[in-house]
Amino acid sequence: MPSKWYDRVIKDAKLTYYNDAGAWKPLVMKAVDTFNNQLPFGVTLDKADNHVGANIVVRFSHGTGQDPDFSWAKANFDAEHVHGQTVANIDHKGRVDKAVIFLPGRLQKVKDDVKELVIVHELIHACGLVEKNDHDPVGGVLYASLQLVNGRLQEPPGDSKTKIDGMPPVRVGHWTQCQMAHLWNKNGCPDESQ
Repeated sequence: MPSKWYDRVIKDAKLTYYNDAGAWKPLVMKAVDTFNNQLPFGVTLDKADNHVGANIVVRFSHGTGQDPDFSWAKANFDAEHVHGQTVANIDHKGRVDKAVIFLPGRLQKVKDDVKELVIVHELIHACGLVEKNDHDPVGGVLYASLQLVNGRLQEPPGDSKTKIDGMPPVRVGHWTQCQMAHLWNKNGCPDESQ
């Protein structure tokens, strides 16, 4: 179930992020640019000066281990595959207080544009689609079972009723657009024809 950020954050429609992603730092900056300028979510990401004041902290990870700054954030994923992990601190009212994104530090032979898609996927999770079940059931960058096929991310063959080209460029499913509109107080879901 999606989790909203605090009202003051939603009102400003802005989340801050701290880029502590090691070798992935330039890719995080590019993914943030894609998120802010190409995706219709009603929330933007702004750079923070430090991890303490940031809403979202983006880390380079080897897949396991405790975050060095936040006791509630622990990486537990296979950092050799094309995915990351987002962990959110959710308060007793169900509101997101902070999110940490762990990026796969052992990923090899994957092009930068695909890595950028992994980051975009995790940024969407950090915006409030933080649970394991908060994946688009139809397709797009937030689809749960994206696979690397011929150097591009795509839904597994047979999962979709229509032929879907791999990404990049980034595609966002209607379900994802609707959930983000709900989280960020936009007026309903975007028209399906868009």
